[in-house]
Amino acid sequence: MALKTGGLSGCGWPKLERLYAASYVLALMGDCNSNTTAATGSGPLCKLAERSQAYLKEGHPLDALNQTRDPWVLGVAAILSAHCTDAAVNKVMGPLAAKFPVPSSMIGRTRADVIPLLPGISHSGNKSDYLINWAKHLVERNNRPAATIGELTEIKGIGRKTAAIILYTALGVDEGIPLDTHALRIIDRVQYCPALKNPKAIEKKLLAEFPQGERYNLHLVLTLHGRKICQARSPRCADCCITDCCPSSLFRQKGNLTVK
Repeated sequence: MALKTGGLSGCGWPKLERLYAASYVLALMGDCNSNTTAATGSGPLCKLAERSQAYLKEGHPLDALNQTRDPWVLGVAAILSAHCTDAAVNKVMGPLAAKFPVPSSMIGRTRADVIPLLPGISHSGNKSDYLINWAKHLVERNNRPAATIGELTEIKGIGRKTAAIILYTALGVDEGIPLDTHALRIIDRVQYCPALKNPKAIEKKLLAEFPQGERYNLHLVLTLHGRKICQARSPRCADCCITDCCPSSLFRQKGNLTVK
């Protein structure tokens, strides 16, 4: 029997089998974390954060986020990274920064001036417009970005994930928890909140349980763990640090299942 996608939910198993899996896993999990209940699945996330501190030393896969606190550069990298590989963004950041080193250098430009500098970047036309919007915002505020997610998301092209990254890396404000596809995959597999599918709702629940000072680090851990270990097609459960309390892993161990 093969578990093809995700965690226990949305995996194509019969409903009765999923119910059995969930009840079995919760019985095995016990008290994974003293300040949360096993039923929430937040125990495994806490354990992952505790046991994966080495990820924090590696830094973010977007090079710019580790190299500067310049709001302009950080915003450009974050905007370009939406639905795009970090490798592609890292490749264009040098030439882009050389052409537009400061926000004011992009004022008066159009997408036709920017698109040629974005080879390999998805939705390069729209993102060119978003970069111009970002430049205008910074010029109007003397290169000091708005200090809340609510204000930043009023800028066309900046969503909650991008805003949270800009706030933390540029200003040190740990307001949000950026959730990319890697983070959402792990959250599903540990059955943190099976009833919630909307990323905003999931983030809201996480924000209630993870205080400021832990949020961006959780994002980084989830992102790197999803890339290196809890991969989409072939998760490396044997190398995972939370196999003792991850519902998906525990159920696979019980049934001797494989992931394809």
